Amino acid sequence: MTESKSVRAIARTTSDRAIHTPYDDETKHAAPEWIRIGYLQSKGKHMEGGNAGKAGKRRALAYVSGPISGRPALNRPAFEHARREIEANPRIKAVIPFDLYTPKGPELECPALAWTEAMVRCLPKLKVSSVVYFLAGWQQSSGASAEHRKALEWRKKIVYEREEEAWASA
Repeated sequence: MTESKSVRAIARTTSDRAIHTPYDDETKHAAPEWIRIGYLQSKGKHMEGGNAGKAGKRRALAYVSGPISGRPALNRPAFEHARREIEANPRIKAVIPFDLYTPKGPELECPALAWTEAMVRCLPKLKVSSVVYFLAGWQQSSGASAEHRKALEWRKKIVYEREEEAWASA
C-alpha cells in the first residue's frame, strides 16, 4: 500500500517530544495547553483505551473528521480507509467518529438529537488528539466544519485529504 502525501504529513506533524512530555527538555518551557492535556489524558484512561503501541510506548493520536450525514453508508468506508492509511505508521493511532458514537433508541428517529450527541462524544477526543485529519468534502458537513473551528481554536495540527487522493481511493 502506498502512503499518501496527506498521511506522510500526519507523521511529520507528530513528534516524540510533543507526545511524550509536557515540557520541552531543552528549554524547560511549558508546552502548549493542548499538548499538556493530551499528555495528561494519555497517562490515564486514554492509554487503557488502546493508545499504547508495541512495548507499551505511547502513540500520537490522530482524529479523523469528515462528512457523514447524507453520504452512502454514512461515509464509513472513507473513514476506515483513512484509519488504515494513518495507522500504517505504528507511531500513530487514528480515531474515527464511529469509534465514539453509534445512534440508538430515540436518536435513530431524530437526526438532530443524534448529531448533537455525536458532537458531545467526539469533541473531547478531538481536544486530546495531536493532529486532526480532514477527509475531502469536510466543508459541506456542519459537524466537520464545527470540528474544524474547534481544531483551529485549540491550535491543533491540521492535515487535509487532497481531492485527488480521495478519488484514487474510491
